[in-house]
Amino acid sequence: MSDIRSNGYRGFNSASAETGPAGWMMWSGSSSAGAQTYSGVGLELVGGSESYLRFDATQAGAEVDIKARKFFIGTPSTQYISGSSGNIEISSSKFHLDPANDTFIIGSGTVINAGLSADDIFVPAAATGTSNAHAYIHKNGHAGFDGDGAGNYNVDFTNGTASIAGWAISSSFLGTGNTVLSSSGDIQMGTGSGLEFYSGNFADTYDPTKLTARWEIDPDDGKSLQLRIPSGSNANLTDKIAFYMSASGEIGFNTKTPSSAFDLVPAGSGKIVLGKTRITGSGAELNVFGAMSSSGHLSTGGTLFSNFIRTAGSISCSSLIVPVIDGGTF
Repeated sequence: MSDIRSNGYRGFNSASAETGPAGWMMWSGSSSAGAQTYSGVGLELVGGSESYLRFDATQAGAEVDIKARKFFIGTPSTQYISGSSGNIEISSSKFHLDPANDTFIIGSGTVINAGLSADDIFVPAAATGTSNAHAYIHKNGHAGFDGDGAGNYNVDFTNGTASIAGWAISSSFLGTGNTVLSSSGDIQMGTGSGLEFYSGNFADTYDPTKLTARWEIDPDDGKSLQLRIPSGSNANLTDKIAFYMSASGEIGFNTKTPSSAFDLVPAGSGKIVLGKTRITGSGAELNVFGAMSSSGHLSTGGTLFSNFIRTAGSISCSSLIVPVIDGGTF
């Protein structure tokens, strides 16, 4: 017996083209059905052009050909392949293609040896959008990294508001608060900004108790530059101004009011102001307007002018003009 078939069946070609009756056939060896010939071993069940199963085990062209509007292979609780309404679903351990819920789940390491295109990427896998991801790349070109899971990111590449650790990024500068580092190399600092120096090593946060000095714009006038030593640094009980450069060009040490302590006044005046004493001179000449006191040797190669001199050591000069001298030798 070379074949078994349903009554009136005239072969796959006519049944699948729906020009002959539907049916089924099993064959082994050479056989024929209607005008169609068969060889080898096979099985076919044909209901029409879109509904059939055919298995042909002929050595030279073995094939399985199935057409169905719906199909399911496997078990729902373990693994399966199914299809209907233009969708296909595949599920197994660590893999699930789920078109009904728009998900594709891969539960193990994945290697892609080709380009990868995606509209959005969110990390971790449980994240559903930028509001609860720790990192993301969005289809509009925005990206964020090192997020807290609540929509805040330390690195933000959102167009127009890009930032890293709070520093805004533009095409020409980095900026935060009142501080700007431009692409031309300029550093701009506004009122309240400062350059701070800390003792010890950085450990994620700055310890305010380790602040040793701060270069800053004077908050009182918003123009002058000062080096402030904060209270607590070097056993200071209060803040101290170690260096001060006023907006008018005066320089003070250990004071914000240079005229009361130490002044280097504008060029051309030829003077240095120390407390209430004004010292002027050029070349080998020294003029002191006020008292002069020395605990050691006082020497000048030219003329020494002073209203009053007090010294515990010797005085040496080419000439001396002074109303009062107290102590010391010549």
